[in-house]
Amino acid sequence: MSSFNTSMRSQNHRLKTILSNNNMLENSEIVPKEDIDDEDKIEISEILNYFERNHSLEDVKYLPKDFEIHNMKMYLVSIIRNPIYIQMTTFL
Repeated sequence: MSSFNTSMRSQNHRLKTILSNNNMLENSEIVPKEDIDDEDKIEISEILNYFERNHSLEDVKYLPKDFEIHNMKMYLVSIIRNPIYIQMTTFL
């Protein structure tokens, strides 16, 4: 397995762990959760930005197929619902 594939698998595993720890996965889909840690919000954002820069968002498990990074605020805010997260993602 190439380092490229290894990093992609690692990031997907990291995302799954964060989502699972926050009870945000149901039938392999992200479900809304309001009380997620700010640290976890940042981690989710970093993972998605990593995929956009280094791979493809289509390689991220659990995201809808039509997900685009410029919609991250809208999509994830509906999941996470935190104004601090909205402001943070504006700069990413």
